[in-house]
Amino acid sequence: MATHMLRLTPGRLIPLTVVLAAAVARSSAQAQATAIDYGPDVVVISPQVLAAFAKGLRTEIALREAFRKELAAMKTPAQYQQCEAAAASSPERLKLAQSMMNMPADVQPDEVQRRFATIATVVEALTLKACGPDPEPFNETWRLAQLKKIERKAADAAGPVP
Repeated sequence: MATHMLRLTPGRLIPLTVVLAAAVARSSAQAQATAIDYGPDVVVISPQVLAAFAKGLRTEIALREAFRKELAAMKTPAQYQQCEAAAASSPERLKLAQSMMNMPADVQPDEVQRRFATIATVVEALTLKACGPDPEPFNETWRLAQLKKIERKAADAAGPVP
């Protein structure tokens, strides 16, 4: 009886089927387009995105741990000053000071300057060997810059958003 009311005959069913299929295809395409385009600020969480995120996190954790070890090995400014004072009284440093005091009086000024420069270089090397690097340049600004580098490396390791 329903077929009689709509008068669906085989000749009329084919065009109706084509119209319905086109409508379904169009709405399916529209649904896919709107489902994918969330804008530039939204990332769809997919297995690929999660894998990249996890890789970036693992990289950042490893880099931060290495940075913590590097910082732990550094002396504090007070420790460095104590070490520097102790190194100043070392036999090597005393020998250098003695060599400057035993310089002949008729030495030319440019020779004196050259000897002072040489001794300063040796003193710096001895202090570095005994005390490590001076912690002064490794202040909070340097540390924040290092953390930014770590974050950048982790983001690079994660790669672009798939």
